[in-house]
Amino acid sequence: MFSKRSITKFEPIVHEKVELLSQGIAAYEGSDRVLSLNSAFNAFAGDVIASYCFGFSYDQLKSPDFHDNFHSAYEGVRRFSHFGLQFPSVFIMFVLQKDLQGKITNIINGHEKSQLDSEHPTIFNELLRSNLPPPEKSVRRLGSEAQQMIGAGVETVAWALTTTVFYLLNNPSSLNRLRIELEEAIPDPAKLPDSLILEKLPYLAACAKEGVRLSTGVSVRLPRVSPNKPIKYRDWVIPPGTPVSMTTLDVLRDQQVFPDSASFVPERWLDNPKTKDGDSINRYFVPFGKGPRMCIGIK
Repeated sequence: MFSKRSITKFEPIVHEKVELLSQGIAAYEGSDRVLSLNSAFNAFAGDVIASYCFGFSYDQLKSPDFHDNFHSAYEGVRRFSHFGLQFPSVFIMFVLQKDLQGKITNIINGHEKSQLDSEHPTIFNELLRSNLPPPEKSVRRLGSEAQQMIGAGVETVAWALTTTVFYLLNNPSSLNRLRIELEEAIPDPAKLPDSLILEKLPYLAACAKEGVRLSTGVSVRLPRVSPNKPIKYRDWVIPPGTPVSMTTLDVLRDQQVFPDSASFVPERWLDNPKTKDGDSINRYFVPFGKGPRMCIGIK
């Protein structure tokens, strides 16, 4: 369900959510209200992720000032995330706080009232139709899957969008260059092109990459363990069973790869740029991780 084809088929729904987001932001024009971009993008990401993964939406984009979103629940959980990483058994207690449980219960109840046969497959479709044993199809399991999809997909997307827009608003030259490219590619804003066209816009892609690089969606270390064999690194030997980890922040802010790394410079991604050693800097674009366990959000 996370194939390129499935995502492309879902684009009309994304366009609908973009239109709702635009209408909500436009309502602030001429008023003395302050728009919270993070709230707006959390509502947008929440509605898109819920629709894509679960087949229904909480309509957070229609809430006053985009106030009804998942951010407050996950903000509470995040405060304990570093502690939970070191003591995962304790972290479970914090994840299952009452507010978050209510949201997961709503997801399960919403699915039970919907039809399994739909044009767009959902997480629940895939699990319930699979050959997994019954315990793997329990309400608890479905709730866990729903929680992971929301936690991984909403906050990271919302923060990347918020960060990118912030830097664009504070860099008029970058914003103007992006606007020119978009106006040429989208002569009629009422008719949004599909992603295949947008992906070919070089400066849009550069702004997106630079925004994602600076937003650092997941900066927490992701431990890996070699259970049976020692790991050799230069002059060090790391015993089997020892957790080894690093943060992607060390790579994404590496001055040797990204000069002036704290600045928003979309141009660094144009014209197939190289590092001083001749490597493509795309090799060091690791906000989604690397290898077979990399984040599916990159799609």
